[in-house]
Amino acid sequence: MEEAWEVDSEEDTENAMVQASMETYSFPLTGPAGEKLISPCCIAVSRTGEFLICDPISYFLVIYNKNGDFLSHFSTLPVKSFYVFLNMDVYQPHDVGWLSTKKVVFTQPAGCKICISDWKGNVTTCIQGRPLYEPYGLAVDDTDKIFVTDRKKGRILCYSAEGKLLQSIGSFSSSTNVLSSPLSIAIDHISNLVIGDFNKGRMIMHIYKRNGDVLESITINDAPVSEERYPHITVTQTGYILLADTVSGSVLVLSADKLNGEESRRKSEIKLAEKLSGITYIPDKRQLAYIDQSHMSVYVQPWQPASEMNGYITPGNETPNLNLKD
Repeated sequence: MEEAWEVDSEEDTENAMVQASMETYSFPLTGPAGEKLISPCCIAVSRTGEFLICDPISYFLVIYNKNGDFLSHFSTLPVKSFYVFLNMDVYQPHDVGWLSTKKVVFTQPAGCKICISDWKGNVTTCIQGRPLYEPYGLAVDDTDKIFVTDRKKGRILCYSAEGKLLQSIGSFSSSTNVLSSPLSIAIDHISNLVIGDFNKGRMIMHIYKRNGDVLESITINDAPVSEERYPHITVTQTGYILLADTVSGSVLVLSADKLNGEESRRKSEIKLAEKLSGITYIPDKRQLAYIDQSHMSVYVQPWQPASEMNGYITPGNETPNLNLKD
């Protein structure tokens, strides 16, 4: 008599997925021949778990699978025989994102361009020209709308995946909540836009509704800092705003209390890395992924609501572990 195959129940499958998302792992940031990247700064995760890394110094975008295995890479430089007369700055990538079609999106601030390409670097859509002046940070929503911070003009522009301008939010002509130099952008758990705006040495978080109305503005620091200190933001599924602090190697956590009707906004600081760079939250797995340039690796670890204000990261040379509290 043949043995019957054991079939996992839906509950077993769900439990296995939860257990997998509770695991902490890391992978090295290397190229096709095992060479290390130079200065990876931005990270994005696709809906199916692929990692996209931007290394602006080398002009490369690199793609890894959900386990951290190398998949593909391409240069944002044009194919030329000689680069001596080429203005390379205009091709330098900055921020990156994914479309649902698994095409990648990246900004080129000096070149005033937003590019959409396949995994080999073949650009299928190039967004440039007025009203775009200096596209810097970007975020892509669930419907493939591309939101970009225009640092030079102090506003947010929204484009379709086909490159059509859909909306402009904020400008120097606004009478209130003027954006000065918007560096980063994220989309929160209820589709609001969270903007990291640098203004006279201070980082200010602006939270906008999709129609352009300002919900809140929070000044992060009292003493002036450089604009490189808080370059990246992400938002958890419970609405907590996470800012990467490249000086301390910590992530600054802002609670969502005020947005939920309470008066106070709490802050917490959690040590992540020696040299923290890009960060991103993976909502379906409740994980935080971030770049540690000191080890030239990506770390992926669980991030639960309890950790947002009460958890802490154990620092050290080992893979950081999150202390989750009930």
